[in-house]
Amino acid sequence: MVDSTLAASSSGDPADAIPRWVLTLACSPLPSAVGAAVVIAPGTAIELGRHTDEFGPDALGGGRVSREHACIEVAADGTCTVEDRGSHNGTRVNGQRIRVASLRRNDLVGLGNVLLHVDRHAASTAPDDLDRRDRELHEVAAQAEAVLLRGATGTGKDWCARRLHALRGETRPWVVVDCAALREDAVDPALLGAAGRPGMFAQAQGGTLYLDGIDRASSRLQALVLGVLKHSQFHAGDEPQPRPFEAFIVASAADGDAPGTLDDALAARLGHWTLRLPPLANRRREIPGLAAQIVRDELGRDRALHPRLVRDLLQAEYPGNLHDLRTRLARALREAGPEDPVPAPALAPPAPSPSSPSLGPRCQVDAQGQWFHPDGEARVELLHRPVLMRLLAALVASHVQSTGGVLTPEQLVAAGWPDERLGRRVGVNRLYVAVSTLRKLGLGSMVERTRSGYRFAAEARVRVVVDGS
Repeated sequence: MVDSTLAASSSGDPADAIPRWVLTLACSPLPSAVGAAVVIAPGTAIELGRHTDEFGPDALGGGRVSREHACIEVAADGTCTVEDRGSHNGTRVNGQRIRVASLRRNDLVGLGNVLLHVDRHAASTAPDDLDRRDRELHEVAAQAEAVLLRGATGTGKDWCARRLHALRGETRPWVVVDCAALREDAVDPALLGAAGRPGMFAQAQGGTLYLDGIDRASSRLQALVLGVLKHSQFHAGDEPQPRPFEAFIVASAADGDAPGTLDDALAARLGHWTLRLPPLANRRREIPGLAAQIVRDELGRDRALHPRLVRDLLQAEYPGNLHDLRTRLARALREAGPEDPVPAPALAPPAPSPSSPSLGPRCQVDAQGQWFHPDGEARVELLHRPVLMRLLAALVASHVQSTGGVLTPEQLVAAGWPDERLGRRVGVNRLYVAVSTLRKLGLGSMVERTRSGYRFAAEARVRVVVDGS
């Protein structure tokens, strides 16, 4: 069984007492170089200047970095210091200009328009863990028949699944099963096929079958997947003879105490290869590289980010992990002009004084739940998503009746699926997925979970619109 966490962790070895420091290029006039990292072992140093090539050619160029700008040194006892070499634009640590300064984990060293993120790791793991994520994914893609990705919402499970698929061949079939969305009576037609239409098992042949949220799947869906893993075959539609199953299975599941139940036998089959994705807050040095990739995916090209924006991203909190990072970048790109680099978004209004009430985000919401419109965001239409529309309408009605009023899971399940008789576990799982979707679409922290159910947060400034007015 292979169970790996895609992040560096201490081994408990006595050698861990002396760390190795890691410098990650967080901001550069050359966006393609962002994310490159260098390890500094105890007793060594790195000279930093415009011709330093440890991060790649021209990574520290651009005119604002001096030829001999600064030096970062790690003493034999593991302490790390930075010294300015008399540079023209100066050296800064967390925005403060320095001549010599001690460095700590998550410090930001500024050299002109270049930012370096400082991290440290156990001596036994730091050198190998810089590219551990990609090495693990290559290993899984080459050797595994099935893999389980575990992590909280937004930690990158979907990205890892697509990466695994790409490593096995982009041109092969890619089939996604939204496990929580499939009702028990819809599982067989969807996976096995019906009325001459091939099911998802058949569609995935020779490619990848991604079971998104397998821990929230019905018992029938989990049983079918277990059978395929056990016997490497399936019965397509009404065919009397089984077909061989020849697809790579990637399944994702939550970590921690999120609702969901994974059958023990299925967990054992999938868990032979398990990759765990830690929260983004535990791997901050990855944020600049992830941000560069998100911008690249969004624009179809590289675009430099302003050091102030990168600093804000590295210092932000990410309860929603990658979802929150994408939201922050979307706002920055939306407010940016055509020029490089992308600046930090305009400052938010000043925070209220301690004596005044806390002001949350503002949002217009249709009384019937047909749409909602957060301030500064695009209007989100829900007419084509009736379950979400009914849930939103119920939350709005409760909010109108009593600000901060809570609806129990049972009340929301009855509102969202009025024509179905759902068991408690299935209902709670579906509700969890639906509310998470509303949050991802733009409601975010405005919908909160309490001990007794869900509600619009008391500080959320919700304006209910009736008949379009």
